[in-house]
Formats: sequence, structure tokens, C-alpha cells
Amino acid sequence: ASSFVRGRLRMLQNASRIPLVLLPVALKIVGVDWLGWPTDLVAHFQLVIVGALIMFFLIKEPHGLAHIWGLAKEKLRRWPFPY
Repeated sequence: ASSFVRGRLRMLQNASRIPLVLLPVALKIVGVDWLGWPTDLVAHFQLVIVGALIMFFLIKEPHGLAHIWGLAKEKLRRWPFPY
């Protein structure tokens, strides 16, 4: 069971990087390819959106994403038995 939990934690750790990688790609595809905006404008929007996400997480979770990650790990450790 321990290896199962470790495998799940690795999967979640790798999955948490996906939005940071896909966000600029998705914004570029939508902004440049679909809407026809200049690439410099899309690059500035990327900075604004990443900054807004950082501010959102600082306000919503003052202990940081590490705290959210710790809560998720704790729930996975206790997963089959919630007590």
C-alpha cells in the first residue's frame, strides 16, 4: 500500500507542473493563432495572468501552495481510513 501512495504522490507532483507549462502555450495559441493578436501583446498578457494567479494564491492561501500540497499529502496518507 505504501508504494501505491508514493506512486500517487509522484503522479500528483508531476501533474502540478502541467498548468505552468500549458498556460503560456494555451495563451499563445488562443491569442496569436485564433484571435490574431501580436505576439508582444500576448506575452504581456501572460505576465499579467501569472502575476494575478500569484496574487490570488497569496490572498486565498497565505501559507502558500506548500500548505495545500501538505494537506493533499496528508489526505492521501489517511485515504482508506478517514479517522
